[in-house]
Amino acid sequence: MDDLRYYSKPSWKDKDVAGHLPKGYGFPQAVRKVRVNDAWQYEVKNSKGETYYLTASDEFVSVEHTPATSTAQKPAKPKKSGLRAIGEIKIVNVTSAAIIQNCPDRDISKQLGTIAKREKIQVTGSVDGKNSKTGYWEVIYEGKVAYITGEFVEYKGS
Repeated sequence: MDDLRYYSKPSWKDKDVAGHLPKGYGFPQAVRKVRVNDAWQYEVKNSKGETYYLTASDEFVSVEHTPATSTAQKPAKPKKSGLRAIGEIKIVNVTSAAIIQNCPDRDISKQLGTIAKREKIQVTGSVDGKNSKTGYWEVIYEGKVAYITGEFVEYKGS
């Protein structure tokens, strides 16, 4: 595909587009696959070691080698064992703490805990969810998947 979008973080949002690849071009290193909503992206590195994300769809990209930490081909909820962090988020834009939720919908979720402002937590991906304009980060909380609203964090890839 000509003009394939790649992203600065695991996302499908226009605001996170870092650039475009012409047909036949790519990245020298595919690190792993990460789940973003109900689809997969490759975490890739350029020749300077900078990390980006692009679709893992066979329709648009091909990989000359399998990433060392690739995961199953079908998107699925991560299991308790084997959760893989793709980076971390730092809690910002809150008075004292952000709520950690059991699902990506602030209207029906249950509070699992809180995380203090300026604290960091590992993330496994991002999802649109419901009832949040900024979506949600899928985080690892007490060894399980949980969610934090996107407006309260700063993302840093691994």
